[in-house]
Amino acid sequence: EEGGPGGTNVLLEAANTARDHRGRPASRLQCSRGGSTLWHDSVQGCVVQGAGGQHFSAISTSGGDLLLFSPAGRRMLPPIQLGCSAVVMAVRGWQLMVLTTDGRVRVWDVAQGKLKLEADAGPLLRGPAAAEGSLLTAKLTHVGMPVLIMHNHHAYAYHEGWACWMRVADDAFPASHFHSTFSSNQGMLGSVQAAVAGARQPRDVLAAANQPADVQKRAARAHLECNVASALAMQSPQEWRRWLVTYVRQLAADEDEARLKEILNELLGPIRWSPTTHGAASAPGKGW
Repeated sequence: EEGGPGGTNVLLEAANTARDHRGRPASRLQCSRGGSTLWHDSVQGCVVQGAGGQHFSAISTSGGDLLLFSPAGRRMLPPIQLGCSAVVMAVRGWQLMVLTTDGRVRVWDVAQGKLKLEADAGPLLRGPAAAEGSLLTAKLTHVGMPVLIMHNHHAYAYHEGWACWMRVADDAFPASHFHSTFSSNQGMLGSVQAAVAGARQPRDVLAAANQPADVQKRAARAHLECNVASALAMQSPQEWRRWLVTYVRQLAADEDEARLKEILNELLGPIRWSPTTHGAASAPGKGW
């Protein structure tokens, strides 16, 4: 767990070696910080996944139980039956994401005690996307958007409005000079794209670099357009601004009048203001 109350990382360990009074499998939990034990407990079944943060810890057992613990080790809810065991869990603030073996992704707001999002990751885990690599890990963005990262470092974010998975990072532009392998001081999009850039194969980069200049130019422009669109889809204002400025500069250098005009029209919006067209962008705290 990261960001414990004392500012030091908190370690939650599970030992799947115990037995209950009927001889059934059980797990012993121990939560510690800096070598000092904070609390310990026992749960029925074997723990298969766990995650936590400043506000709570969560574990999932082989029997499909989900248990939540407070920083002091208090059980916050009765065991939640997921239907099957968890594959990946992630916590960000008060938000908890669980991906189970049946491909269901659920995100809860623990503070409000409600389900925020439910999605099916089956198309990614069993469809054409799975042919290029299995699941590596899963993360939550600051707005509670689940992001699944595959072993080939392709990253998919679930967009609730479109009700689908969008590929926000891939290796489609190996020779683009807009790649960066540095993920520090970047948002979620930057971190997953840095992983993609770091996994590029030299032969792919060299092959793409030997393409005609006009082909490379189109690829760089397409890369920027994908980055702008991905940052917008992931609701990352800082990254959206950075990629938009870079994209506009590139269009100006290319003297691409048609695309520049489209961008300006989108930024200016309709002449008549209305809550429908501008309300979300101008709402307090949105940062756009």
